[in-house]
Amino acid sequence: MKGSNLAELVEGINKESKLVKDSNLSLFELLMVHHFQYNLSKCLDYIEDDKIRSPANKYKPVKEGEENKEYLGKIILSNGHKLLKTLEKQGLVDKRDIGQPIQIKTIGDFLNFLESSGKEDGAYIYESKSDSIYRVSKIKELAEGRFSNLLDRAGLSKLGQFLGIHDKSPNLVDILPSDFVHYGGIEGKYSHEELESMVRGKVGTRTRLSLDVPRRVSSLEVHGYIEKQSGYTELGFGKVIHTDKYGLVEEGFAITQNEFAKAHKGSEYLFGSEYVFNEDKGIVIIHRTYRRAKDGKIVSVLEGPVLINGQEISYGPKKPYIPQLSTL
Repeated sequence: MKGSNLAELVEGINKESKLVKDSNLSLFELLMVHHFQYNLSKCLDYIEDDKIRSPANKYKPVKEGEENKEYLGKIILSNGHKLLKTLEKQGLVDKRDIGQPIQIKTIGDFLNFLESSGKEDGAYIYESKSDSIYRVSKIKELAEGRFSNLLDRAGLSKLGQFLGIHDKSPNLVDILPSDFVHYGGIEGKYSHEELESMVRGKVGTRTRLSLDVPRRVSSLEVHGYIEKQSGYTELGFGKVIHTDKYGLVEEGFAITQNEFAKAHKGSEYLFGSEYVFNEDKGIVIIHRTYRRAKDGKIVSVLEGPVLINGQEISYGPKKPYIPQLSTL
């Protein structure tokens, strides 16, 4: 079997570069490197008929929305230096649930951390100013709408908006794209209520935290990053996602060229070898970016393959533009 040429990228990265100051690679891109080079590589030998059938999954295909147990997922919440103290002040984190800081000064430190962590439940808080990552075993959920409801009853809802109180969770179907759980989406096949119930049932704790924490501490610039275990596409391998207080920012996922061509009505969009993650299995990595539309919903604005055999990850080509499934 031919090895993934993403390995060349990993070898080409200067692991002594400072993670924040000197690196041209974002945290999202570094998670992409780790997730698809290390986690996906654990699954490659078990792909049959374009589906992962591995020992940890009892040799059965991983359905979309169900956990791929061949690797471990993780969530990182990132801010300069105030996030941990802010979560403590708001009563969302108990000091007793905070682990000892792990020093993360270089790209090499960060990649080593990604490979060695994840065996325990909980979230990781990365504070770049102190070059530290903390494991938090539990982030509490704020009572749903507690403060907003009090202000509403007192006729002070505008005051709550002015103060930036965000303790009501928006409907997930409004802040996630329709194909977040199922590639190709299921919009139009079910009522809004049925769709919301299905999304709520499939979106796990990590994804909820990555959407919820940046919004509830909106005064800070908080970003969430996840290596997801939930299978996506027929391949059954999880995404990498990046969120902020507005919702989904970008994501990367693995798909076979066969499934991609089928979803896009043919093979008119062919990937050159420089975009193929693994030639034997016909796998490519797709990158999507999102924006918030006027109606408040998250919509995709760009989709394309990830260039993976250069000295750093890049995205493109931007032409020809790949139309979204909803426009086909």
